[in-house]
Amino acid sequence: MILIIRYGEFIDKCVISNMYNSTTDRLHFTIVTCTEGNGEIKGENYSEIIKKGDSFLLPATLGDYQLIGEMDILISNPIV
Repeated sequence: MILIIRYGEFIDKCVISNMYNSTTDRLHFTIVTCTEGNGEIKGENYSEIIKKGDSFLLPATLGDYQLIGEMDILISNPIV
């Protein structure tokens, strides 16, 4: 199950209880911050453990990625 709450134009809060699939838009980077729980970020040739308090900058060229686990995540998509 995934609950997504939009906080303004550039930030989403995702409550993940299994898996969330997304993609970077190839034009802008994405910042993923874990506010509760833990899990894993997986992309093509990329895998990192994420836990409460961690933030990751996902490059625009990453493409498809998955967030796997039980966690609350803020996803920020800055426009530069």
